[in-house]
Amino acid sequence: RKLPWGIDGQEHYIGDGDFTMGRRGQRWMHVSIHASFLRVEVMVLHAPDSWKCGSEHVAFWSEVTSAYNEIALCHGPGKRLCMVLGDFNVELGDVASRGVGGFQPPRQVSPHMDMAMGFIDKAGLTLPSTYEQWQIGERYTHAGKLTGERRIDFVAVPSEWADIVVSAKVL
Repeated sequence: RKLPWGIDGQEHYIGDGDFTMGRRGQRWMHVSIHASFLRVEVMVLHAPDSWKCGSEHVAFWSEVTSAYNEIALCHGPGKRLCMVLGDFNVELGDVASRGVGGFQPPRQVSPHMDMAMGFIDKAGLTLPSTYEQWQIGERYTHAGKLTGERRIDFVAVPSEWADIVVSAKVL
């Protein structure tokens, strides 16, 4: 069943032909969505597990930052609207920054948290689920049935959207 992504007197849909696979790495990919009234670049990423060695994290966040800058054209007049969907493999919210609020701080601090936060801040992104005024309910997007292990996945939106964010919640 198709649901409209927007309504302004008429319904707007995203069709199969509106997606274009862009660049990709081993742990990330880029998809362009170009539909009627919607042009957005989406970067999907899966960071290394928090227990992996630091050099793997440094290489990952360096590659992701470079790719994001090219995809979003962050430093030019033709800046594109770009969102990031990610399993960051760190809990964020303990140390607030420009793009990360302090809602439901992590139970444990990851040694690689600063790399994820650096990417978010340099890219000019905001994680709505880390702000109390936007997040409804817990931020956890997965709780393992057998272990009770919790995972947080994030949707990062351009910081310019802060004025239009209505809410964030786990569906």
